Amino acid sequence: MNIKTPAIFLGHGGGPLPLLKDASHRSMIETLSKTGRIWKSVHDPKVKSIIFVSAHYVSSSELSSNGLYSNGSGNSGTILVQCEARPKLLFDYYGFPPESYEYEMANPGSVELAERIVSLINNDVSDKEGNDINPIKSLIHAKLDKRHRGFDHGVFVPMLAINAPQNIPIVTVSLANDHDTSAHIALG
Repeated sequence: MNIKTPAIFLGHGGGPLPLLKDASHRSMIETLSKTGRIWKSVHDPKVKSIIFVSAHYVSSSELSSNGLYSNGSGNSGTILVQCEARPKLLFDYYGFPPESYEYEMANPGSVELAERIVSLINNDVSDKEGNDINPIKSLIHAKLDKRHRGFDHGVFVPMLAINAPQNIPIVTVSLANDHDTSAHIALG
């Protein structure tokens, strides 16, 4: 299975600082502006959904109720795929001005896309001879996360900074708690 889709790395800076127009984040703000390639990529009419892999979302058997990693032992090689139709925002930062806890983002999630991601990762994919050709399946296992965690700031800060079209569904995928580099590279 070799599905190629465009991939973009989006940093989010220090918590909500890009959204607060902090001077130390000026170059990031400019990069995410309407003149930048990232803005154009997200606003391309061919974009039907966005899959975010967030470093603030890590699979673990000992996740707190808000989905933050608790350094628990967890299941090695397992990732979580956010399965929410209407995610709220998870303000997983502290010590910023009150207005930085009032952001809103209308982007829906997509239960269907989350289920498809899990299926593509976990299921057999065979070539013409019947050989399993899913390189991801042996390295990582995916589970639907139905805890209503919401979008963390690694997702909503860049999406709000880009002024992403609010009708595009977003699904967040966690890192595996074992942080296996080869598994994450295979995942794409």
